[in-house]
Amino acid sequence: MAAESIGTGTLTSQMPGTVVEVRVSEGQPVRAGEVLLLVAAMKMEYQIRAPADGTISALHVVSGDTIEAGASLIDVQPDETEE
Repeated sequence: MAAESIGTGTLTSQMPGTVVEVRVSEGQPVRAGEVLLLVAAMKMEYQIRAPADGTISALHVVSGDTIEAGASLIDVQPDETEE
């Protein structure tokens, strides 16, 4: 299950499921592709990964939460690029 991005780094669930594990905390720096959380859906476990290098600015779920399709999961504030 991939997560969709909306706004400036809000990841949302594409299907209903249960949050199995949250691997990050607010304020934590992350790298593109890093696993942020695990979601169980349709008898499978899916990794939600950082879309870009950045910092976790908000967590909208905790382990054990049941989520619906379209639910906000986590906000990643992308790093500003230096020119």
